[in-house]
Amino acid sequence: MVDDSTLKPAAPDPSVGDPPAPVAPTSLAPEIAEATPSAPTPPPTRLTPGQLAARRVGLHHRLALGAILLFHAALALWMAALRGPYEGYFYDEQFNMENVVQLVTTHRLEPANGWYSLLSYLPQGLVVVAMDELHQRTHLEFLRVIDPEAKPPLLATYNAFLAARMVGIVYGSLSLILVFWLGTRLFSPATGVLAALALAVSPWQIRSSVEFKPDSLLMFTTLLAILLMVRFLEEPSLRRYLWVGFGLGLTATAKLNGSFIGPLVALVGIAGALLVAPRSWREVARRLAFWGGLAALVAAAVFFITTPYFKLMLFFMGRIDRFYGQRAGISSPLDVVQQAIADMPTAVFLGPVIWGLALLGALIVLGRLFEHSASPAVKLSRLLLVLFPLVYGTVLALTMRYYKHNNLVQFLPFLALLAAVALTTLGGLSERLPRWLGRGAATLVTLAFVAHSGMLALRFSYDENVPHDWQVLTSKLRHYAKLDSPRVVVYEGTYETLPIYKFGRRDGAELWPSVRWLDDASALERARLDLADVVVLRKDWSGPQRQAFEQALLAAVPPEAVVHIEANPLRVRGHGFTLIFHQWRFRDDGVGELSCRGTEDPAFFRCRLPADFRPGEVA
Repeated sequence: MVDDSTLKPAAPDPSVGDPPAPVAPTSLAPEIAEATPSAPTPPPTRLTPGQLAARRVGLHHRLALGAILLFHAALALWMAALRGPYEGYFYDEQFNMENVVQLVTTHRLEPANGWYSLLSYLPQGLVVVAMDELHQRTHLEFLRVIDPEAKPPLLATYNAFLAARMVGIVYGSLSLILVFWLGTRLFSPATGVLAALALAVSPWQIRSSVEFKPDSLLMFTTLLAILLMVRFLEEPSLRRYLWVGFGLGLTATAKLNGSFIGPLVALVGIAGALLVAPRSWREVARRLAFWGGLAALVAAAVFFITTPYFKLMLFFMGRIDRFYGQRAGISSPLDVVQQAIADMPTAVFLGPVIWGLALLGALIVLGRLFEHSASPAVKLSRLLLVLFPLVYGTVLALTMRYYKHNNLVQFLPFLALLAAVALTTLGGLSERLPRWLGRGAATLVTLAFVAHSGMLALRFSYDENVPHDWQVLTSKLRHYAKLDSPRVVVYEGTYETLPIYKFGRRDGAELWPSVRWLDDASALERARLDLADVVVLRKDWSGPQRQAFEQALLAAVPPEAVVHIEANPLRVRGHGFTLIFHQWRFRDDGVGELSCRGTEDPAFFRCRLPADFRPGEVA
C-alpha cells in the first residue's frame, strides 16, 4: 500500500526553465502567507487496483475476517480431531496416506497409489517426515507416525493423519482469504467479508478442508488462478498472461479436473488481447497467438514438473474410473447438471438461503454489465464470477461419466461471492429509506444472515462430529464382532412403561428390524440369548437394576465371554451404552457348535429368529 506522506517532491526539469514563482494563497493573515514558502506539490501517483482495494479495507473488516477464519478453523479442527485414521467417513484418505508412508519409510517420491499428483501429498508428506525425524531424536510418543503394531498398508498413526489434515485446513483458510480479497477488489470490503463468511460456513467446504484429499488444494489454486485473471484483465500484458498460464498449470496439478478452467483462460486471453491498442484484427490475432502459445507452454511446464509420474497417474485413473463406472453407473451430461442443481441448495453444500442469494447475485452482476460508470476491465473481471460456474460446469458435465459430490467443491467460492454481491446490493437499497429505518433494516438482515450461516455450520458439525450412540454401536459391532446385520437385545430395566428410544438418523435404520427390547432380567435365559448376537445395556442407570442384569447375564454365559465397551459421553449423542458382546455358541444336532456371525444362511448354521420375533418389533 502506498502512503502519500512518503512521496518525495518531483525535481524540476532543467530543460523547461525556471519554475514559476509560488503564489501566496489568499488568507486572513497575508504576512504569514508571505513569510512561509510553499512546498512543491507532488505529482499524482497512480495506484494499482489492488492498492486501491487495500486502502478501502478498514480495521473492522480485518477483525471480521479474522473472526471468520477462527470460526472455520475451529470447526475444521473439531472434525479433524474426532475422526479416526482408517474409518469410512474419510475412506479415500488411506490411499494418499500410503504415499506419505512410503515417503517416510523408503524416502521415495513415487506414489504407492497415484491417481493424484505429487503436489497433492508432498506437503503433507514433508510435515509427517519432519514429525518422524523429531520422533527419532526425542522419542516423544505423540510424534510417532508409524504404528509398529499395524499391518501394511495401514501403517500411519492417528497423529500422522491429524498432521496431514492440518495442511488441508491451511489450504481452506487461505481460500477464505482469497475470496475476501476477490470480493474486496471487484466490489467492496463488505462484499469480501460476507463472501468469506458464506464460504466458511458451507458444510462441504469444512469437510473438504479436513479430508486428506486434494479438494482443498484445488479450491485454493482455482481462486489463485482467478485472481491472476483479474490482474490480467486490469492491465493486459504478456507478463501477466504468463502468470495466468502458471495458475492454470498449478490448478491442473492440484487435481486433474482443475484443467477444466482451460476454456475460461482462453476467453480471458481473447478479452485481454482486445483491450490492448492497437485493436486491428491482425494485431489482435498476432498478440493472442503469441501470448496464448507462451502461456500454454508455461502451464504445461508447471504441470509436468510438478507431476513427474503422469503415466502412472493415468494408469491409476483408468482403474478408478472403471471402478466408479461399475458402482455408480454411467451418467449423462444432463444427469450431472440436474443432480448438481438439486444438491447445491441442500444444507450439505450452501443451504437454500445462500443458494437463492447467489442466483440473485448472478442477475445483479449481469445487470451491471450495462453500467456506464465501470470500466470494461472491471465489468469483465466481475463477469468471471458467473462465467466460471457456467464454463467449469459445462466441461465437467461433458467429461465426467458419473456424478460425484466432491466435484462441486470449486463452485462454492463463486456462489458465495455472488451471494455476497446480492446482500451488499440489498444493503445499498436500504440507503434510500429514512436513515433510522434503512440502518435498522440493513443491520437486521445482516445479523439474520450471520446467524443462519453460523447455525448451518454448527448443526452440520454437531451432526457429523458427535455421532448418535447407535452409530457408535453399529461401528463397534462391525469392527469388533465383524457383524453386518447383528441381532440386538436392548435391556432397559424394569419400568412401569417402556421408554421411547430415539434412533440415530443414519445408522439406526440398519438396526431397526433387528432390535428387541427387554424389561425383565429373568428374560435373559440361555434360550433367548442364543437368538441374539449382542446385548446392549443403557449406560445412564446403575444400582440394583444393573446388578440384576449382570447377574442374570453371567448366570447364562461364561464370565470370560462378556466384554464391556464404554462409549465416550463427550463424543456420543443419546444415552450412551455398555456394549456387552460375546461369541455365542449354538447347540445344533445337524451343524454342531458354531459362532453366530450375523448371517441367516441356513446352509451355514441355524441363526434364525423365532416366529414371534416379527421384523420391526419394538415395544
